[in-house]
Amino acid sequence: MVMDIGKSTTDLFKTVKEIIVRARQSAYRSNKSILLNIYWDIGKLIVNEEQQGKAFPIRDALRPELSWTHYRIISRIDDNKLRLEKTPA
Repeated sequence: MVMDIGKSTTDLFKTVKEIIVRARQSAYRSNKSILLNIYWDIGKLIVNEEQQGKAFPIRDALRPELSWTHYRIISRIDDNKLRLEKTPA
């Protein structure tokens, strides 16, 4: 009977750990999204100031799967066709 209690406790702790890990991952993704929105808004202000209010890309075109670093790398690609090309997974 003692073995059953130990296994049950181990399973309980394992489940609790998985919940915490998932919550941390979710919080990390949310924080990245918030930072991306902050940087987007700041960039929009700067570009609008530099271009006297001319058109600025729509924020909804951003992909939540990509981090700010991804966007920085993509923005350095000069060829628009290459920049928009989807690479195989």
